[in-house]
Amino acid sequence: MYEMLFGKTPFHDKSDQAILKNIEKKKPKFYKEGERRYNPHSEELRDCMNKLLQKNYEERLGSISDDKEILSHPFFKDIDL
Repeated sequence: MYEMLFGKTPFHDKSDQAILKNIEKKKPKFYKEGERRYNPHSEELRDCMNKLLQKNYEERLGSISDDKEILSHPFFKDIDL
């Protein structure tokens, strides 16, 4: 979802080692209006992406149960699945 919105991965960097470090330490960047990669998005989408990208596996959306947990997120409420 992040890559579809912004055209790059949430932890993009120049080297594989830097990407791995970013995955471990950094939060994904949500671009602001006026920035080159800005894409308007809802609070539900931002919340869903943050929960899918949680560092702690046990807190990550969908990690403990199945895809029903992900699909029950408010972002998907108006999407006909």
